Amino acid sequence: MQVTFHYSGVISSRVNFLKKELFIAFDENKTSLRTIVEQLAQTGYEPSIHLDSMAKKETKK
Repeated sequence: MQVTFHYSGVISSRVNFLKKELFIAFDENKTSLRTIVEQLAQTGYEPSIHLDSMAKKETKK
């Protein structure tokens, strides 16, 4: 099952329902993490943010 998260600035999203995870790639010039979190919370999905993958990307640079 594929679910798409449509929001301005979101490049891609992936949902793992079994693990209750949502991965989002977004354009920082069009939206912010805060805005995405607020939108998710308004729809009833209060996110728990893990920046593990972001930290791994930054150390590879």
